[in-house]
Amino acid sequence: MTPSLIMTKINKNFDSKNWERTKKYEQDWKLELFALVGFCISGAIFILSGIKNGDILAILGSLVWIISCVTWMIPYRKYFATSKHKHDCRKPITGQIESDK
Repeated sequence: MTPSLIMTKINKNFDSKNWERTKKYEQDWKLELFALVGFCISGAIFILSGIKNGDILAILGSLVWIISCVTWMIPYRKYFATSKHKHDCRKPITGQIESDK
């Protein structure tokens, strides 16, 4: 076998494994987002507890927790389609692009 044939075989195998992982992730993202929302809610509860007890360290730690969870949620914005833009952003747009005149 030639090196280029071996690399082609490796690339096809990698692409199929990567595709399977991508498909599974596209199904599981809602569950992960749900868990992150739960973490944000628990952070808010800890902030309330910190305010009630006057514990500034608990408040600051909870704020860092919530900011981290929200930052973790940022990549999920690609899964939400607004009513004006219903195109699936994971699929390429096909068709002819009009040029400026």
